[in-house]
Amino acid sequence: MLTREMHTGRWWWDTQKKLEKDKPGATIIPILLSSDKTQVTMFRNKAAYPIYMTIGNIPKEIWQQPSHNAQILVGYLPTTKLKHISNKVAR
Repeated sequence: MLTREMHTGRWWWDTQKKLEKDKPGATIIPILLSSDKTQVTMFRNKAAYPIYMTIGNIPKEIWQQPSHNAQILVGYLPTTKLKHISNKVAR
């Protein structure tokens, strides 16, 4: 059975055991960042890349659905045509 959940890997469990040995009760919490180009209507229909953050301990069936609020908006990466840079290679 092929699975794409982070916590199913052998590395995860080996590292968790080492961590708990040194610090009882500690756990691994991976931080995931994601982005997708979108139209941002509050900025006069400009395009931007919103950056979202979630933790890897949440199953993907939950964090992939916006209605579950498992991701938080960290910020926006603006898109630009870089018209102020005349050299096409540098652009």
